[in-house]
Amino acid sequence: MRIEIKSGTSTNHRQGNNGKTYGEQQAALHTPGSDFPIPFKVNCEVGFEKKPGFYRFGPGSFGTDKFGNLVIGRVALEPEVAASTTKAA
Repeated sequence: MRIEIKSGTSTNHRQGNNGKTYGEQQAALHTPGSDFPIPFKVNCEVGFEKKPGFYRFGPGSFGTDKFGNLVIGRVALEPEVAASTTKAA
């Protein structure tokens, strides 16, 4: 699954208990076989917004609940690694 961040800015800023300011970035989840992406929000610290582009869920995004069911916790995004475009000589 691919996650797309379209804008490098955040909105809906709020102050955390730790004195840091947090916001939300608009994102879209592209799923295989779907005609349209699923919009969602990613929380981020202001000044540390993700750059526009495509990402994947990092392994820290997933966990289990007390019943052993898979859950998505704090979303950790990792940039997609582009396939090498160089050809062997």
